Amino acid sequence: MNRVGVSLFCLIVLCAPMCPAFAQEAAPATRENKIIALQQEASLYFESGQYELAFLSLDKLYTTSGIDQASEQLEEASLYKARCKYHLSQAANEPVTRKALLEEARQLFAHNLDKYPERRFYPANLYWQGRTLRDLASVSEDDEQRQNLVEASQQFSSAKPFLNGSDLKFDNSYYYAITMGEIGDLDPELPERNQIYAEAVMALEKLILNYPEHPQRSQAEFQLLRYLFKSQKYEQALDVCVRFQKKFPLDKKLTEVCFFGAESLYYVGRLMEAVEGYDK
Repeated sequence: MNRVGVSLFCLIVLCAPMCPAFAQEAAPATRENKIIALQQEASLYFESGQYELAFLSLDKLYTTSGIDQASEQLEEASLYKARCKYHLSQAANEPVTRKALLEEARQLFAHNLDKYPERRFYPANLYWQGRTLRDLASVSEDDEQRQNLVEASQQFSSAKPFLNGSDLKFDNSYYYAITMGEIGDLDPELPERNQIYAEAVMALEKLILNYPEHPQRSQAEFQLLRYLFKSQKYEQALDVCVRFQKKFPLDKKLTEVCFFGAESLYYVGRLMEAVEGYDK
C-alpha cells in the first residue's frame, strides 16, 4: 500500500466511529459480544462452584440493552439463576438459611415454568423444582413437609414425558421413586402406605432394568432393598441383597445391605442364617 493509500485508510478508521451507518452496524456487534462475555463469565463461575458470582453475572443479562426478553438466552439464564440459589442452599449450614435459599429457588423455578411453558428448558425446570421441593420438605414440619413431598413427586412425574434421551432421565426417575418412598415414610399408619411403597419399588425396578450399567445403579438397588423391606416383601428383599453383594462388594452401603438381609432372613424364619448375617 502506498503513502496515499495508508493515509486514506487511517482517515477511514479514525472517522468511522463518527459515521452513523458505522455506529449502527457496530452497536449490535458490541451488544452481542457483551451478552456472550456475560454468558461465558457466568458459566465459568457456575462450573467452579462460585454460585453467588454466577448469579450476579446472569442477573446482568436482564439489564443488557437490546436483549430479547423472550429469547432462549434469557430462558437458560433464568434456569441457572434458580439453580445457583439451589446449590447455595446445599452449602448452607443453618437450617433457616438453607430454607430461605430453597424458597428463593422454588419461586424462581415457578416463575420460569410460568414464563417459559413447554420450551427447551421446561423439563429441566420441572426436575430442579422437584429437587428443591423435596429438599424443602427436609427443613419443614408435618403438613408442610408432606405437601412439599407430594408437589415434588408431581414435578418429577410431569417431567418424565419430556426427558427421553436426556441426561436427566435417570436422575428424574430416581428422585421420583425415593420421593414416593419418603411420602410413605411419613406416617406408619397411613392406609395407602404399602401402595405408595409399591409405586416406589416399581419405579426403581424399571430404572434398574433400563440402566443396568449406570454409575448410580448401586444407589437405586439400595433404595429398592429398603422399600421392599418396608413393604414386608422379605423374600424379594433377600434377592436384592444377594444381587447387591455380588455386584457391589466394595460399596459403602454394604454393611447396611447386610443388615437388611439379616433382618429379612429373621422375618422369613431362617434364624441361623440371620445370626450369620448380623455378624457380617
